[in-house]
Amino acid sequence: MKAVSLLVAMMVAASLLGAQESTDQPADVPFEQLIADAIEARNTGDIEAALRLFSRAQSVEPTSGEVLYNRGSLYLDVGDYGRAISLLEESIERGFEDSRAHFNLGVAKSAAGDAEGAIASYSRAVELDESDARGLVNRGLLFAQIGEPDQALRDWRAAVDREPELADGYYYLGNAAYESDRFEEAIELYDRALTYDASITGALFNRANALYRLGRFREAVDGFLAFLRFYPENRDALNNLGVSALEAAKVLETE
Repeated sequence: MKAVSLLVAMMVAASLLGAQESTDQPADVPFEQLIADAIEARNTGDIEAALRLFSRAQSVEPTSGEVLYNRGSLYLDVGDYGRAISLLEESIERGFEDSRAHFNLGVAKSAAGDAEGAIASYSRAVELDESDARGLVNRGLLFAQIGEPDQALRDWRAAVDREPELADGYYYLGNAAYESDRFEEAIELYDRALTYDASITGALFNRANALYRLGRFREAVDGFLAFLRFYPENRDALNNLGVSALEAAKVLETE
């Protein structure tokens, strides 16, 4: 039976908006007001306006690391990873030594295919912020990607220690247990993940597979039906449901 891959995308980039930053000289607006207006524009989803306003703020305070961070984060939002990396690195060089800058730099480098660079950025993020569990989860995914599963496991375990209700951490630990044929453990971990986030469909699917592998066919049927409520036409789930139902019927005939 097919299981959801251990490695999944860490982020889904927004579509590139084609936004261009304004090169006009800023009007006679205080720096603080430009920042406040830019943040409001970003919070309401107007990325183009936010870029223009942060660009104007940068013209007023060219060395502001915080503005560089915000501009870099906006380019990360729209999927321009090269520009995001450049601006985020410059923000850190300008003194914005903040865990958020290193975290976003890790996301951008990972999306750009620089796994080693992303690991270094996440490492600095979790060093600066001891509560940063998400950075550990993402770094663990990268360690798994480059063939260091033991380090990945250490990161995911540390992540749920830092944030005991972090569903993704339990999900990836469950996947690791599943890949090692530790199906009982995998089910327990998937249950914990689903307790904190019932929408993790990969946990539903792999949990049903683990139940099947343990010969708990009727429970597997229920598991695949739960997954199919999200994806009713998924061929793998439909196939696995059929196989599980047949096995459950065989068991019922012998009872």
